[in-house]
Amino acid sequence: MRKKLKDIAAFFGKRLRREDVVVHVAIDSRKVRAGSLFFALSGEKVDGHDFLSEVSKRGAVAAVVSNEYQGEDFGLDLIATEDVKKALQDLAKEVFQRKSPFVIGLTGSVGKTTAKEFIATLLSKKFRVMKSPGSLNSQIGLPLTLLNWEGNEEICVLEMGMSQKGEIARLVDIAPPNLGVLTKVSLAHSEFFNSIEEIAEAKSEIFKSRKMERVFCHLDTKAFRCIRLLKHAKTWFHPSDEGADITLKELEPPFEESHLQETFLAAAAVALHLGMSLDEIQKASQDLETIEHRFQKIEKKSILFIDDSYNASPESMMQALSNLPSLKRKVGFLGAMKELGTFETASHFDVLEHAISTLDHLICIGNEWDIIKNKKIIKGKVVEIFNEKENAVKRLKEVARPGDVVLLKGSNSFKLWTALEEF
Repeated sequence: MRKKLKDIAAFFGKRLRREDVVVHVAIDSRKVRAGSLFFALSGEKVDGHDFLSEVSKRGAVAAVVSNEYQGEDFGLDLIATEDVKKALQDLAKEVFQRKSPFVIGLTGSVGKTTAKEFIATLLSKKFRVMKSPGSLNSQIGLPLTLLNWEGNEEICVLEMGMSQKGEIARLVDIAPPNLGVLTKVSLAHSEFFNSIEEIAEAKSEIFKSRKMERVFCHLDTKAFRCIRLLKHAKTWFHPSDEGADITLKELEPPFEESHLQETFLAAAAVALHLGMSLDEIQKASQDLETIEHRFQKIEKKSILFIDDSYNASPESMMQALSNLPSLKRKVGFLGAMKELGTFETASHFDVLEHAISTLDHLICIGNEWDIIKNKKIIKGKVVEIFNEKENAVKRLKEVARPGDVVLLKGSNSFKLWTALEEF
């Protein structure tokens, strides 16, 4: 972003005379550089207003602060607003709509980040494509991405996430998609919902974009009334179901795992719609790669680790367990699933039941697994439960042996991928 500070201030109804040009936007004081505009967000653990001195020393030209802030300015021009997060979102909307690129918006409970990467990779063979980095799909992450986008790409592939109803609608208002993609819907981030149908309805907010031309949905989502009754033109994707508009009959996916095949089809469906041929898609698919901590295969000490530890929901747990390579012995290193609300106990029980039928040895972290007590032998399988990751890692080092396949899967807060450092 390159915009005069006085024009940004005027957007918020403030008057500044300085001619400084804002070249970067930050919410983390450690990422501030010369020419940055800092948004002093207040979170549960950290308050951005406490870092204004550091922000000034790093070269920021101004900071957006709360009306309630009464502290020093440390040489910064301060733009006071009622709601700093809303100010970030409003500015992102203003700046982004002036560029007005073709937007592909993605959401879903499982595989949306991978789908974003796959779509961007395929389309980049024919178009200039910008994608939201990593998993910056939140009420803060997406606006920040848009404000710092300096390119002139013709297509933007944007992931849109949520924890509560209305959050995707807000992101859609900021960056209205022309095409919408919905991967599988399941019990992920379900803490504020009473049913999976409510989750599907909240996810379908992505299709309320005023620019929406066509929607691409996993065939399983047809079960949800709110999706089935959408009036938009639809493309259903599924690896094998003949009720889908696109299957694997005409395309050979570069992955054996079923959940990655589903994600590949979502990307292929979008690419076909935008004019790429089957041959072009097939050729481009050879450049598709799995993302870090998302079903990555890593071999250490003759042990095959499946690092799928970025995050976990009941559906993604089931998919990971069902797609493990057929090796002699399978070990699960599973962290608990967070933000499930009233679905917590039933979800962990279902995953445990499937894990026991799939794995030979299971090491679990978190008291959510206490529905089965520590060191139980169930159906000839050993299940061990630990409250501390450190103790669980020590046990994994004792259990895992050459020739094993070890699945690392759990909520992001556990950072289970760090266990690989012990090998």
